[in-house]
Amino acid sequence: MRDRADVIYQATLFDGQWVGHADFLIRTDRPSALGDWSYDIADTKLARRLKVPALLPMATYALRVTELQGIAPGRLVVVTGDKVEHPWRLSTSLPTHNAAARPWSTPSRHRQSPSPRPAPNVPNAVGPEV
Repeated sequence: MRDRADVIYQATLFDGQWVGHADFLIRTDRPSALGDWSYDIADTKLARRLKVPALLPMATYALRVTELQGIAPGRLVVVTGDKVEHPWRLSTSLPTHNAAARPWSTPSRHRQSPSPRPAPNVPNAVGPEV
């Protein structure tokens, strides 16, 4: 993120307890603690219809991205299997996320995240080691 990549795919987000992998972080021209840019989140789903549970992981990713860049992502976008983009605001999905997260008190087991590397065929993008 500090390197100002245009797109980061399979972004590993870890807060010391929880780990998740956002499909894409997409750079925007909105200033943040990183500089004159910040990142929004895009996730892909094979389903052709968007369901609320698809937003829950994205809200978790958004909380971590907010910590990393100092501002909340402006948009969360789910791209469904029919290639339709479904934009959401964090404020819309966060209350549902918070209610669903309360029962989970034990963090998932995690392993060390891979180092980012340049993404193949995508200029100025990074992703995990394969």
